[in-house]
Amino acid sequence: MSTAVNIRQLMALSFPKLEDKVRELITCNYLIDALDDSAMELKVGEKVSCHPDATYNEALNLEKRKHNIETRRASREDCTDSY
Repeated sequence: MSTAVNIRQLMALSFPKLEDKVRELITCNYLIDALDDSAMELKVGEKVSCHPDATYNEALNLEKRKHNIETRRASREDCTDSY
């Protein structure tokens, strides 16, 4: 089960009387806050509508791209250090 699904279930249990749209808005905000990276928070917040699955998927995609960029940079630095 994905993190977004777990968070959605916790939100439903925590706030059972809230309308679905309000609960989804709060869930999206929690997902974005959980990134704990202001640049990532801004990017995810700009790119997605307020739907928990879309927010979670966009955050994952940005994390993967960030990791790939950092890996390539480290690889290039290793190559230049050896010369």
